[in-house]
Amino acid sequence: MSVWTTKQGTLKKILNVTSGNFLEQYDCFLFWFYAKYIAAKFFHSHNEYVSLIMTFTVFAAGFLMRSF
Repeated sequence: MSVWTTKQGTLKKILNVTSGNFLEQYDCFLFWFYAKYIAAKFFHSHNEYVSLIMTFTVFAAGFLMRSF
């Protein structure tokens, strides 16, 4: 195995991890950006903070239930 092949493999692994991390952060950003609208649409409450907390609770449950 040459040094060039090893560097290409390492670079590919770094690119894969970086792109996966970027997509994960983008997903979280979109949820946080639209959380207020999701709370108003799905969790009707007299207090907007209660709706927002319920929305984040659903997000947290989904985060905990996915496989690692």
